[in-house]
Amino acid sequence: MVRSFLWRACRGALPSGANLLRRVESIDPTCCRCKVMVETDIHALFECPLVQRIWESAGIDVDVEWGHITSMEEWTRMAISHGDASTSSRWAMINWSIWNDRNDIFHGREGNAPITIVECADRYRVNYLQASSQEIPPSGTNLVGCHQNWKAPPIGSWKVNVDAAMFEGVGSGMGVVIRDHEGSVVRAAVQHVRQRWNVDVIEAKAAALGLSLAYQMGVQSVILESDSLQIISILKSGKVPLSYLGNVITEIVEWGSKFNCISYSYVRRSGNEAAHGMAHYMPISFLTRVWVDMCPDAIADIVSSDLMSDFF
Repeated sequence: MVRSFLWRACRGALPSGANLLRRVESIDPTCCRCKVMVETDIHALFECPLVQRIWESAGIDVDVEWGHITSMEEWTRMAISHGDASTSSRWAMINWSIWNDRNDIFHGREGNAPITIVECADRYRVNYLQASSQEIPPSGTNLVGCHQNWKAPPIGSWKVNVDAAMFEGVGSGMGVVIRDHEGSVVRAAVQHVRQRWNVDVIEAKAAALGLSLAYQMGVQSVILESDSLQIISILKSGKVPLSYLGNVITEIVEWGSKFNCISYSYVRRSGNEAAHGMAHYMPISFLTRVWVDMCPDAIADIVSSDLMSDFF
């Protein structure tokens, strides 16, 4: 729920007064709290003087912490980059509680006191973390170091997510998404070929493509991440198979040797959706397409969702 809320906020899709006015001319866009200013997303969650009292109750001076914020996307990136995971997740939960309280007021119900809203947010956050810690992995799996959601790389590093696709009777696809420590896309690419290798070879080809793009960017520290446990395990072990797959693995290692720092990370499919989407990107054209400092709109939605998941 919270991730969905933040994703909608970053996309400017919350039903604030200003957004509702674009669809219904008879709607009064005035803030239902202060009853003075037009209610934009950022006003409802940050700028409204009555909302700032809620942040003060949480022990956060919004002027000192964040200064002048112009959009929810900007604020979200600041919250992620300027705080640890605990602080960021609390920020997200307070925003969600503020919006829920706003909805109560909008629909004619009485709003809660600032301290009550904060206590509610902190209680939900504790309950969420307790429930998450009780997750049991599927039996028979060995996923030490694996994570389910996409995680931003540390400052000074770039994460290269890669994935592959097979198109029956047509060929294969390889997708790449490279992001910085703020989760911003710096490169996205898809390559379609007529060959239909086995899945491990295609996954390895995607990894080689991703590292070649990262090298062309001139970066020095990368994390190569894939949802292919087989490929990541081979790369970590250093044992190259005597096969065509081994030739592609050797190519990956050669690209990796060009960086000052490289690591290999396995992630579940849920944390690799952006690269998965690029690998399946349509229409199929047998060439390599690259996006610089952006990605296709359909992938941008996934990237925004990944940014939300980085809170938890």
